[in-house]
Amino acid sequence: MKNKEKMLFPVVCVLLLGLGVETGGFQLSVLQMAKEFRISTSSMGLMIGAQYGAIMLMPLIFGKCSDRWGKKYVILGAMLVFLAGCLLIIAAPGYGAVLAGIFVLGSGYSVCESTATAVLTDQFAQKAGGYISLTQSCFSLGAVAGPLLVDYGIRRFGMDWRLTFLMPAGLYACMLIPLLFTKVRPLRREAAPAGENKNKERRFRPDLVMGCLIFAMVIYVGIENGTGYFADTFLELDLQITGKASGVIAAFWSAMILSRIVSGILYRLKRKLLLICYTGSMMLLAGLYFVSDLSVVTLMFFLMGIFYGPVWPALMGIAAEEYPGRTGAVTGLMASACGAGGALFPVLMGWSLQLFGVRTSYLLMAALAGLAVAAILMLYRYLRGDWHIPSEK
Repeated sequence: MKNKEKMLFPVVCVLLLGLGVETGGFQLSVLQMAKEFRISTSSMGLMIGAQYGAIMLMPLIFGKCSDRWGKKYVILGAMLVFLAGCLLIIAAPGYGAVLAGIFVLGSGYSVCESTATAVLTDQFAQKAGGYISLTQSCFSLGAVAGPLLVDYGIRRFGMDWRLTFLMPAGLYACMLIPLLFTKVRPLRREAAPAGENKNKERRFRPDLVMGCLIFAMVIYVGIENGTGYFADTFLELDLQITGKASGVIAAFWSAMILSRIVSGILYRLKRKLLLICYTGSMMLLAGLYFVSDLSVVTLMFFLMGIFYGPVWPALMGIAAEEYPGRTGAVTGLMASACGAGGALFPVLMGWSLQLFGVRTSYLLMAALAGLAVAAILMLYRYLRGDWHIPSEK
């Protein structure tokens, strides 16, 4: 592999690190942003929903375009959009401008992440899975570092929540030139093997399998975002504890790094892990209703990170196995489900906070996790014909 091709992997690692910093930092900063602009908790949820609304829409629009125009140039364009969104938020005079900036940022965020993952597949072929896992580890590392760096900047240098967007903007500005000089291999289009029996493939159409997978993905992304983005609200408004949210969020994301590494090793057990993770998440979310001690809350957030980590790759893996030859369409739908969960749940969570309070909102999230358990059991029953977990392929 030539030197210009070797540059791609470290550049993508830095890009995913920057997205992680923004994600983790935003989770810490959303309450402080709401206080500065004097908005309600429902409007606070709308800020989060704006980012995930863009994440839901933009990959569907630009996914096919990247194959035509070239993935490197689509990533470069997405980086510029992400930078513009960060700068707009930093300079925003009011809530409306922040909301617009968040949508612009989310547009660049989503296209950059999805296209960078796709370009690794083109570049490294059979080894792409390992490279993609490493870049996702960089994302989780950034999500751990983001809230800690923002908290340190506020305490040590008197900065504010705008540091959340200043740091990834700086990383992306530094990566524009290296990516421009990076060589990206063209998309390989492989023909189907001669004599392949296409009738063996599951028809790609709305059915119980896809419905259960999409529903489970929407619930997963929703409860993950509800857990992380409202951690500061839970600590400060309900437990009356200030200045500790960065440690809680860092514990949450650190656990996700660990669990994703372990789930990669135990990938063949993904169907069993999926049930265990949803069930454990349901129990922990319900448990938040009853706890008030900071150390116990931190431990519970760490354990939730352990349970959340394997869910996304497990759902994607099952979808790809059940629709061989249709992976592009399937992963596009699943990505839209991710954006839908991220856009819908923070808004609903904001309304729930106003109506019922933080603890009851987490209890409602636990009930939704229970619905996801029911959907997974229904999926397994359909695939196997009974209520047992079907064997791994």
